[in-house]
Amino acid sequence: METLEATELEKMPVSPVTMSHAKGDSAVILDADGGLGSWSPSIGYLKIADLDSGGTDLSVNPSGTVAAVAGSDGFVLYDLVNEELITEHRGQWSSSVAWNKDGSIVAVAFGKKVKLYTIDGTCIRTAGDFASTVMDLSWLPDQENIAVASFGGVSIMSTVNDVEPMQKEFVGSLLCLAVSPAADWIVSGNQDCSLQVFKIKDSTRLEMQGFPRKVTDAQFDSSGLWLANNGADEVTVWDFKGKGPKGRAPRILPKHVYGGTALAWHPTKAGVIATGDGAGLVRIWDVAKGVPEKPMPPMKRIKSYSSSEVRFILWDSTGNNLVVCHADGVIYQESIV
Repeated sequence: METLEATELEKMPVSPVTMSHAKGDSAVILDADGGLGSWSPSIGYLKIADLDSGGTDLSVNPSGTVAAVAGSDGFVLYDLVNEELITEHRGQWSSSVAWNKDGSIVAVAFGKKVKLYTIDGTCIRTAGDFASTVMDLSWLPDQENIAVASFGGVSIMSTVNDVEPMQKEFVGSLLCLAVSPAADWIVSGNQDCSLQVFKIKDSTRLEMQGFPRKVTDAQFDSSGLWLANNGADEVTVWDFKGKGPKGRAPRILPKHVYGGTALAWHPTKAGVIATGDGAGLVRIWDVAKGVPEKPMPPMKRIKSYSSSEVRFILWDSTGNNLVVCHADGVIYQESIV
């Protein structure tokens, strides 16, 4: 198997928390102290700003012009073009930020509340108080509802009226959310090392237990037919075709040292996923070729330029290039052909 060569290799002076697409081939990077920077294969790393809010989550609007930053002491909207603050709100822990599809509104988890802001920083709605601190949120495909994770389950809140949120109950601490593209399912990864699977339109709830670690990342692919999650040395992939995963054994992506630390589905090819692990290894898999319950081989292996944990992986919009970012600041782009 041919080993792919990196087009650019650099070690940034920061340890990234997360990364998001920006304009062209550039990415925006956030560290835990609220340091905001940009990286591209042609220019390398550039520091943009130091935000006093700290850094827990980052989302860049679809046009690549405004960064929404969640932090341990609040929330910031930052203009990436003019490199200036649009608005900031301090004093409460913010775990998650997410833009709607057209980039006109950003949802912000702010303590036990969810706040909606326009791109110019105007707050247009506040919802809550939820049962506990909001840990994650995700827009539903209709762009009129948001799934909210807090202790006790998932709430589906309207962004257009004041009706009571729909509740999907689960007694436990939810850490992450995934919503299927067809709005059939909501999946939560949890502190108790389980996945909870909720059918949006009825009371169906499925549970996948037995992971040796907390499930902190769960993602549907672009087709909504597959869901991948961490929580073990193997990355687990569930088949959501038809009536969903009930009674189906998962595909197993094996040998992730210290677990799957980064997951990224291909933007257009259903079932193709890139994974990173705690030893710095990145591999690409075609899960449709796997056999349930049996470990499958990767489709490709990416040459590793660092032995530190893979923190984040980004596909570009064409699916031809992959940006890999490690905990020690090493960052590079691979051409995947």
